[in-house]
Amino acid sequence: MNKNQKKSFEYENLGSLIIGAWVLFSPVIGGLIPVYRGLHVYWWNFIIVGLAVIFMSILSIRKMVAWAERVNIIAGVWLMVAPLFLIYFNLSNFYFWNSILSGGLIAFLSALALPVADHVIYHKHVISKNDREPLPVFKPKHYNQHHHSV
Repeated sequence: MNKNQKKSFEYENLGSLIIGAWVLFSPVIGGLIPVYRGLHVYWWNFIIVGLAVIFMSILSIRKMVAWAERVNIIAGVWLMVAPLFLIYFNLSNFYFWNSILSGGLIAFLSALALPVADHVIYHKHVISKNDREPLPVFKPKHYNQHHHSV
């Protein structure tokens, strides 16, 4: 992996980190939906997804793990469909479009970083037969010395 790929990888994860922070703090900006019935689960959804995206992005920046990119893709897709399942798609334009745009950007940026992360992981763990070093042979120090006393 060259430096340009690594830099691109870091910028994509940094973008996901920033959007995750936005998702985490968006309930403070948007406030409560007055006509929403129930426990305002959309708030908890934004908080949990935001924290997950932030954590996975930091993990991806530090260790380049492909599974964290996959978790971010799933989180982004969930955020895009959450207005339908949590039934706030027609109650608040802010939360609806925040879910769609933030989720789409998180999924997109993580999908861009995934091939690079897979490449790094693949080459860290797979060594071809030609690259393997032979096992060291442990011989006693006196093995090659011929001392004959007669």
